[in-house]
Amino acid sequence: MKYRYNTGGTFVPEHYENIHKGTDNTMLCIEIPAPYSRNSEKEALMDGALAYRFVCVDGEVKIAVYSDEDFEAITDGYGKKELAIWLKGYPIHFYSYEEFKALGGIIYELPNSAIFKLPENAREDELITELKKWVQQSETTTWDAKDYEVKATFNELFPGLKPEDKPVYIDNDSYSICEENEPAEKAVSDLLRHSTLLNDEFDNIGIGITD
Repeated sequence: MKYRYNTGGTFVPEHYENIHKGTDNTMLCIEIPAPYSRNSEKEALMDGALAYRFVCVDGEVKIAVYSDEDFEAITDGYGKKELAIWLKGYPIHFYSYEEFKALGGIIYELPNSAIFKLPENAREDELITELKKWVQQSETTTWDAKDYEVKATFNELFPGLKPEDKPVYIDNDSYSICEENEPAEKAVSDLLRHSTLLNDEFDNIGIGITD
């Protein structure tokens, strides 16, 4: 039996119109299978450090796979908190849209019911109460990622991306370990629970690339 690490993430496309009923968010979800097939679940966990970005290579938009990324919480000149994220090293693999789909990758919209929306001007105790309610509701709500699948290609999602442009950030929100040939959307029900809170904690996200 072979195993593969799958990264659940989110990104903001350059061009996209919501097509499914019950969604109004501009951010899309993605499940990315690691490029390696491992002999055990423990070995597959080694691929948890991989980072992914959309890039343009020879006129075609692909997903670049990097061996690692790093981050640091910083404060800008105005006293706002930022999460600075940068890639380490160079790409070790490039996914075409066809290869991505062949390995079981999927892009989909997230139902509104699966997103925790922060109440405006809420006190901390009110926020915690609303969050607990949302968690309880989400645990009893079932949905299938394939019902919200986005079948647009990488090129269609990023029609203006050029080779010289900065790689497009893909947030790393969750993961699952799947048996070979098992659909990558195995663990998507937990997607965004961490990233929604993390992104609200910081005022901005800065992205850079190291040599």
